[in-house]
Amino acid sequence: MDSRVEHTQDGTVLTLYGDVTIESAVELRKVLVGELAAASGLTVNLAYVTRCDLSLFQLLCAAHRTSVPVRLAEVSPAVGEVMASSGLIRGSSCTGGPCLWQRAQEVAP
Repeated sequence: MDSRVEHTQDGTVLTLYGDVTIESAVELRKVLVGELAAASGLTVNLAYVTRCDLSLFQLLCAAHRTSVPVRLAEVSPAVGEVMASSGLIRGSSCTGGPCLWQRAQEVAP
């Protein structure tokens, strides 16, 4: 996994590249924690992810539950396929509040 961080007027944009799997989960967690600590908002771009597993979604869900707004900008076909097959794209939130995965339907290919 590779990542690029851009700090903009609207918040922070984190773009992920390549394979984002359990093997890179510790690295991704460090990036997320570091950016969430300093960001007023975090946008995650998954357009360039070529392969992923549920560890990506677990970390993004945990990040979404912080006090910093997290949203998805784009998702690659590989990410969209795993989202759909794992049941993440659904009509209701598991917490009763806003759900990252409900909004993900809007950006999924």
